[in-house]
Formats: sequence, C-alpha cells, structure tokens
Amino acid sequence: MEPLPEGRQCPEHRIEVAIIKALRDRGWFVMKMHGSIYQSGFPDLFAAHKEVGIRLIEIKLPGMKGSKFTRAQKVIFPALTRAGVGIWILTSVDEIPKLGHRPNWTTYL
Repeated sequence: MEPLPEGRQCPEHRIEVAIIKALRDRGWFVMKMHGSIYQSGFPDLFAAHKEVGIRLIEIKLPGMKGSKFTRAQKVIFPALTRAGVGIWILTSVDEIPKLGHRPNWTTYL
C-alpha cells in the first residue's frame, strides 16, 4: 500500500499503514478494501493467516476519537455478523493479538 502524500495523511490512515506492514511482517496476507458506492460500510481490510484464518478488520482511532461508525457500517456490520462473519476493530499495531480472539466490533458501539 502506497502512503498518501504527507499533507494528505490522516491519523487513521497512518495507523492503517502501520497495521498492514506489521501484519505482513507476521506472515498475513492483507488487502485494502477500497470503499465505493458499491462497498460502502465494508471493513477496511481483508486479512488471512494460515493459522488464524480470515479476518475483516476495521481501523479506528484509539478511543474512537473522531472515528465513529458510519451509517452504512451500522447496517453492514450487524448484517455480516448475522451471516457468521466476524469483524475486528484495531486501533494500533499493539492490538494485532486481538485477531486471535473473538470478533470485537460490538464493544465499540
């Protein structure tokens, strides 16, 4: 993933870039999900690891400061959960171990 030019980086993007790099360094396959009118509300990252499995990851700022769920996420995340798909919220590289546990997105509501 190419970083945005310095003037265009937001705090959430910097966290995302760091998490992607850290996951790849740990043997994960990671793909950025590019939002569009067809993917509105979908988590930020698709990640897969041969020992952990597939994870959909949403990047948020620590403490959710200025980083809330969008209206579309409030519809899509519960629908994915009902379909048996987990979503994990990460706010820093230090939280990567959470991917080995139960989905945690509902704790951020």
